[in-house]
Amino acid sequence: MLKYSLIAASVMALLIPTAQAQVGGMSMDEQIARIHQAELEIQALDAAKEQERQAAQKKAADIQRRADQARAKSQAAAQKAKADREKKLQAYDDQAREMELESKRLDIELKKAQLELQKKMIEAKANRADEFVQADLDAARAKVQTLKEQSEALQTSVH
Repeated sequence: MLKYSLIAASVMALLIPTAQAQVGGMSMDEQIARIHQAELEIQALDAAKEQERQAAQKKAADIQRRADQARAKSQAAAQKAKADREKKLQAYDDQAREMELESKRLDIELKKAQLELQKKMIEAKANRADEFVQADLDAARAKVQTLKEQSEALQTSVH
C-alpha cells in the first residue's frame, strides 16, 4: 500500500514538472531521471520494509524459541514434581507395608508367648496335681501302715 502511495506521489511529482517542462522547458532526460530516482526511492523503501519484516520475523522466532524453552522447562519441573510425589507415596507405601509386617510379626510372637504360658500353666497344674496326688498317696500309705500296725497289734494280742 505504501508502495502504491509512493508511486502515485512520484507520478504526481513528474506530472507537475512535466507541466512546468512544457512551460519551463524540462527535457525528456530530466523527466526520465526523476522517474528513475522515484523508482530507486521506492526500491529503497521496499528494502527497508523487507529488513523490518525480517527483523520482526527473527524477533518472533526468538520469542517462540524462548516460549518453547519455558514450556519445556515447565514440563520438566512438573514431571520432576510428579516423580517426587510418586517417590514419597512409594516411601509411605513401603513404610506402611513394613509396619504391617512388624505388626504381624508381633502378633505371632504374642501368640507364641500365650501358647508358652498356657503350656507352663498346664505343666504347673499337672505338677500341683502330682504333688496333691502324691500327698494323698503318702497320707493313704501312712493310714494303711497305721492300720497294718494296729491290725498286727490286734493279732498279736489275740494270740
